[in-house]
Amino acid sequence: MSDSELSVIEDQLRGAPDFSKMPIDEMRKTIDAMADGTPSDPSITYEQIKLGHVPVEAGLAPGSRVDHSLLYFHGGGPTGSVRSYRGLVGRIGQATGIRTLAVDFRLPPEHPFPTSSDDALAAYRALIEDGVDPATIVICGDSAGGGLAIVTLARLREEGLPNPRAAAVMGPWTDLSSSGQSMIDMRHKDVLLSAEVCNRMAALCLGGADARHPHASALFADLTGLPPLLIQVGSREVLLDDSIRLARRAAAAEVSVVLEIWPKMPHVWHQFSDSLGEARAAITRIGSYLKEQLTANTVTHN
Repeated sequence: MSDSELSVIEDQLRGAPDFSKMPIDEMRKTIDAMADGTPSDPSITYEQIKLGHVPVEAGLAPGSRVDHSLLYFHGGGPTGSVRSYRGLVGRIGQATGIRTLAVDFRLPPEHPFPTSSDDALAAYRALIEDGVDPATIVICGDSAGGGLAIVTLARLREEGLPNPRAAAVMGPWTDLSSSGQSMIDMRHKDVLLSAEVCNRMAALCLGGADARHPHASALFADLTGLPPLLIQVGSREVLLDDSIRLARRAAAAEVSVVLEIWPKMPHVWHQFSDSLGEARAAITRIGSYLKEQLTANTVTHN
């Protein structure tokens, strides 16, 4: 890793607007504009489809398998979009060598909790009902979308649906109550998020619902029976404890879990793969992990 590469990115993030006070429409435009720094690969073809009632952007890079699927849940909480994360999703799809399905779930506060979670579950259910073998599906997500991915996996057991083969999450936001000690310990090191921003986002997402509801905060869900899980998080994130505690709870539930804490990395540093070597390395690692799980001989069942 080049310290100069990281320094440039940290300066960019420090210069970002204060999301704890910005109107939500402006936040959404800003998030989309920031994501333009990770353009999508022009060789990837995209198609707008639906899984049940849920809009999905299907992406396919040259040489990727169409008989395997990476279901992706984008971050941003009440912000973010398929557009915001197109570049990142495409790179993870290329690293894994399979088609991507980026879920365009409805956002709060216009669509109150638990609409996003319901849409995520509906997209997965529709994929299975379309005849797709769950052993050919992996789930991925970042930040709020990483938490949503874990919530979706936990809800599969509630609904009696089969597990996908595996999951990988990046800087997952798993505790909307902000009870992790890293919210305090990392407040001067995290160049993007703060407790104030997380609390504002949580209020918009929850609309008065309990922050510890298992369909809102994955940390408080029953993790029994989850498929193999990779968690990547930066060492300087206020959300660091969201990942550490999730890994501990998953391991206690006898889930096969790998926790990777990447030194000095900011929240979802993967978004900077055009300029940061550690971002490219992390994406390559996700691809390798998911490919390894897709070729494994065993399938985890609920």
